Amino acid sequence: MTSTVAGVGAGFHPARALNRRYGVGRFAVRRLRARAVSCRTVQIEHVDSRPFARSLDLSAIAACALGVVLAAGVPAWHGGYFQENWAWLALITLLLSTVLLIVSTTVQCTLLQLVFLGGLVAFACWMTLSALWSHSVTSTLLETQRMLAYVGVVLLAILAVRRRNASALLGGVLIGVVLVAVYAFLTRLLPDRVGTFNSASSYRLSAPIGYWNGLGIYAVMGTLLALAFAARSRWIVARGLAGAAVVPLATTLYFTFSRGSWLALGVGVVAAVAVDPRRLQLIAVGIGLAPFAGAAVVLASRSHALTTAGSSLADATHAGHRLLPVLLLLALGAGLVTAAVAVVERRISVGRSTRVAFAVVLAVAVLGGIGASWNRYGSPWSLADSAWRQFNAGPSPTSANLRGRLFDLSSNGRIDLWRVAWHDFGSHPLAGTGAGTYVQSWLQRRPDSVSATNAHNLYVETLAEVGVLGFALLLVVLVTPVVAAVRVRRRPLAAPVFGAYAAWLVHAGVDWDWQLVGVTLVAALIAVALCASTPSGEMRVGTGRIRIAAAAAVVALTAAAFVGFMANVPLGKARTALESGDWQEATHQAKRAKTWAPWSSQTWQYLGEGQQALGNQPGARRSLSEALRDDPRSWRIWLDYALVTSAAEQRRALATAQRLDPLEPVIAETRGELLTKKKPAQK
Repeated sequence: MTSTVAGVGAGFHPARALNRRYGVGRFAVRRLRARAVSCRTVQIEHVDSRPFARSLDLSAIAACALGVVLAAGVPAWHGGYFQENWAWLALITLLLSTVLLIVSTTVQCTLLQLVFLGGLVAFACWMTLSALWSHSVTSTLLETQRMLAYVGVVLLAILAVRRRNASALLGGVLIGVVLVAVYAFLTRLLPDRVGTFNSASSYRLSAPIGYWNGLGIYAVMGTLLALAFAARSRWIVARGLAGAAVVPLATTLYFTFSRGSWLALGVGVVAAVAVDPRRLQLIAVGIGLAPFAGAAVVLASRSHALTTAGSSLADATHAGHRLLPVLLLLALGAGLVTAAVAVVERRISVGRSTRVAFAVVLAVAVLGGIGASWNRYGSPWSLADSAWRQFNAGPSPTSANLRGRLFDLSSNGRIDLWRVAWHDFGSHPLAGTGAGTYVQSWLQRRPDSVSATNAHNLYVETLAEVGVLGFALLLVVLVTPVVAAVRVRRRPLAAPVFGAYAAWLVHAGVDWDWQLVGVTLVAALIAVALCASTPSGEMRVGTGRIRIAAAAAVVALTAAAFVGFMANVPLGKARTALESGDWQEATHQAKRAKTWAPWSSQTWQYLGEGQQALGNQPGARRSLSEALRDDPRSWRIWLDYALVTSAAEQRRALATAQRLDPLEPVIAETRGELLTKKKPAQK
């Protein structure tokens, strides 16, 4: 056997010899050739065979697990919004990064990964530097600590992901997003068993992230990732599962009633189609999935109890129990159709004429749709003018029926938010007012009593807070994955994955996604995967000076994250204790936080509020005086200070609070209460 295989490998062809000597027919020759190749293949496989354990790609498993944990764990933890959430995240990711950097013999990364990480670190440094001229040092340093969480996530992903396992990271991210989305829509369909039921407030799906628009763009990124794997995965089972995931993701997106998220989904699809060289195949898979996702959305929209605020628990439970089996059948159908398409693609080669015919049909359908819309609703420019006027109009009156909200084009006051941010940028164009200080400008200049912490626009808020230089650094961070996507657009997953990133870029311009760490880290992981997929520029860092300098920098970042962790976790507990009325615990936790962050006005403010509630007026006065020294533009601290002082100092504190937030009703109420208490004493 060995000699025969050696002969075949050396160029001996028994089929050709038999044909010359005995006149064997062409069919027999083909069979003998096939047997010869099979014989040679068997011998080669026997020589190169490995144990199964060695064939496992442990790096791919680790990358997938990292994607699942980050994409599911952080969003499920209040969306990663509160300072104790991203303090934990920053410390854990930077500690793991430090371990990987020390243990690994070499560190591999692409040039675009370095640019992405370097831009993020430079942006964080500039935000920290803005504390020198900031209107609120406390707010600025808190923003810097949130940036440490983003730096930690990106650094850990870069150290764990290579070009060969970038798709595994994306697969893990998709699994994590689907897990969160399934939990979210089960809170609506099974309100008696999952989550808590409350239809009196907004009735828009927000759990577990805590903000409906944040959950909406989160589901959009998951939908586009599912489309990527449904169209381009190498495994038929994976394609089927990804196709089935589109149904719960679309249902979750619908129940958020997020208009900006639907707009972002449309932009993401267009971006993916525009970049993808195999766009017709991507469109075909999307057309195959659209009926199932569309049917899920239509059926959900027809349920009165699930789309109307104020519905009873019994009605919502009944409607959800009826809808759930139908959605499961639709998900099963979407998965089977996607798997069938994958099987057909492997067995049938589509010719050029068929592709051209399909493209012509699509073009005709699009033009027909444009013509029908023109005839029904008017010209595109008239529609654009009408949409702009509705966008600039005031907030629409709230309605119990949430289905009509998706067709309301009002900005809901975002124009005013952006106008205040633009005014700050005009006043401080170079360096801004300091990271995290927008809320103070809004409270001082807002035209109505609407409360807002952020400008609902990452780009305008960045210009206002850190100026042109900070905005330029942010552009470096955000544009680098776009460059990577264009370079790797011929890779199977690249274009639809870029669509998910483009959707986030658009939505970040109309909402405060940046402050929801659990949402933005999904976009960050997508960006890392795109940058890791670039075909050239991979570099190795050995044990030289560069490696030592990198390790020292990461250790310094870890130390900063540790200090932030030791301060922010007690601060979070102090805030919770104040909300629940546990004054002793609030005072204790505030003192713990003060040890690690004496510069923070929050520590002194929480300590003063706890001391005031316990009757320690002199201690509360001293603590609140320290808080005002650190943050003199906080109306809340001035109001608290007015409650522990008297006479002229009290009047000055109330006047300052009123100047910092003229439309805050609590200040006027407190002033009235204090005057009422003084009148009996004067008599």
